[in-house]
Amino acid sequence: MSTLITEAERRFLGAMLADRTIDPGDHITAADFSNPAYGAVYSAIGSTRASTYLEGPELSAQVARLVDAPGIDQPTLEMMRAAAPDNRDHIAAYGRMITEASSMRQLRDLALDSLHSDRELTTEHQREFQVMDRISQTGLELLDRPYILEADSEPSPEAGTRIRHEEQLVAALLANPEQVRTLVEIAPPETLDDFRCRTAYEYIAATAWDRDPVSDLDLLYQLGKAENLLVNSGQERLAYPEPDAAFLQRLHQTPTSPHTGTEAARAIAAENARIKPEQCGPSPYTPDLSLSPTIDLGSQPHQSGPQPGIEGGAR
Repeated sequence: MSTLITEAERRFLGAMLADRTIDPGDHITAADFSNPAYGAVYSAIGSTRASTYLEGPELSAQVARLVDAPGIDQPTLEMMRAAAPDNRDHIAAYGRMITEASSMRQLRDLALDSLHSDRELTTEHQREFQVMDRISQTGLELLDRPYILEADSEPSPEAGTRIRHEEQLVAALLANPEQVRTLVEIAPPETLDDFRCRTAYEYIAATAWDRDPVSDLDLLYQLGKAENLLVNSGQERLAYPEPDAAFLQRLHQTPTSPHTGTEAARAIAAENARIKPEQCGPSPYTPDLSLSPTIDLGSQPHQSGPQPGIEGGAR
C-alpha cells in the first residue's frame, strides 16, 4: 500500500492532466512534492499548459518528454489521468495534504539545520528547535505513512452477528466491485444499520456502479466527511473502538469468497424481513440523477405531480 502522501500526489497530478482548469497557482510548487519525479511532472504540466493547448494522451506524451525520468512515461501518466478524481473537494484535499506534508518537512529541516549549525545556541533555542523537530517528525509520520494494524487491535465482530454480516458485505464489495448490482439489489445501502458500514457500502457501490476504481484515500475521506456532517447536524459523535484507517485495513484483511457478499446480503435481508418489513425486498440501487443547474431544459415548466396514464389513470 502506497503512503497517503504519495497517493495524494498521484491523484492531484492526474487531476491536472485530466482537467486544465485545475490550477493551484502559487499555492503549490514543484518543491512541495515528496517525490522529485512528481515535482518534475508538476513543472512540466505547468510549462506545457502555458505554451500549448494539448490535452489527453498528447499532453501526457509531451509531459513525459519534458520530464525524461525513469518510470515517468506516457502510459504511467495516462494511468494517473484515468484515475483522476473529478470531485473538486477531493482534489482540494489532496492539494492541502501535499502542502501540509511539505511544511512539515521544511520545519524538520529548519530544526535540524539550526541544531547542527556552528553558531552558539542558548538552552532555550536548543529546546525550541528540539520541539520543532519533534512536531514536524510527528506530523510527517501521520501524513506520510500507511496505517499499520496493531496486533492487539479491536478484533472482528463475532461470527453470525448483524455487524459481522454488514462488515462481510462491505468487505466483499470492496474485494469484488463487479458484484455491485447483485448485492445492492439484495441489500440496498439504506438497510445497513451501522453508520460506518453504511457510509462505506454506499460510497463503494456508487463508485463501482460506473466501474470506477475505489481508492482507499477517497474512502477514508468520505468516512470522515460523513461523520462531520452527522456531528454538524446536532447528533453525537460516534464512539468506535478503532480509527477509520484501522477499520478499512480490517475490511481488506477480511477473508472473502465469490459468494461471501451474496450470503451476507441475504442474511441482512432475512433479518430485515423479520424486524423491518418496510425495508426488505429487492430495491435496485439507483445513482443520483438530479439535474445539474447548468443544464438548459428550455422554457417549458416542470410538472411534478402525477401525469395522466394510458387508460386515464395517474402515473
